[in-house]
Amino acid sequence: ALGNLRYSAIFPCFVSALIASAIPELFEIVHPHVFYVISEFPAIHFGTLMSLIAAGLIFGLVARFFIAAIHFASDVFYKYVRYLPLRTMVGGIVIMLLTLFTAHQQYNGLGTDKIISSFYVPIEFYDFFNKTIFTAITLGSGFKGGEITPLFYVGATLGNALGAVLNLPISLLAGLGLVSLFSGASKAPLTSIILAVELFGMNVATYAIITCLLAALFSGNCGLYRRKKLMD
Repeated sequence: ALGNLRYSAIFPCFVSALIASAIPELFEIVHPHVFYVISEFPAIHFGTLMSLIAAGLIFGLVARFFIAAIHFASDVFYKYVRYLPLRTMVGGIVIMLLTLFTAHQQYNGLGTDKIISSFYVPIEFYDFFNKTIFTAITLGSGFKGGEITPLFYVGATLGNALGAVLNLPISLLAGLGLVSLFSGASKAPLTSIILAVELFGMNVATYAIITCLLAALFSGNCGLYRRKKLMD
């Protein structure tokens, strides 16, 4: 967490990261995350800095909402439907009805295609909100399969939506949103900054430092995982 860096974990994390990176290359697996490209890095002046600060604050608040939505859905489902198989059935029915209501399936699954699109073309401003609701209901009702890639979806689509408001390139804000929402939800800003550099190159470092730190600070003390705190 931000307040307690465990140095003993650095070496095992480094080794496991190398192994995790080598295995897909060994089997020639191309991960969709390699297709994220930030096309423009504007010069940092006062206006750009203010936009980055605003983006970081918004990313932090939306991360807070994402965390609260998942915890709330989990608590409600557990309170009213204690039997897990029945709980997942109810959650599945709710997701099915919401899918029919929205008339498409873009909020189902991981949504990697939409994440990639966020870097290139303007998308619906409400996508991040809808994906948060779908993810909260899915995970809250007992389904498992990952919350990190949906979190990337929420961050990238939110960043895309902020492009017109903050007068920054949508590809830059999509990339910053992706890593900053992760920073806010995981309470791991250092990891998120390193992730940004790994995905987008060293040019993004200064921008990511600003937004990832602010997102972590303004997302509240409680993380996506209840035992993970910003300051512990």
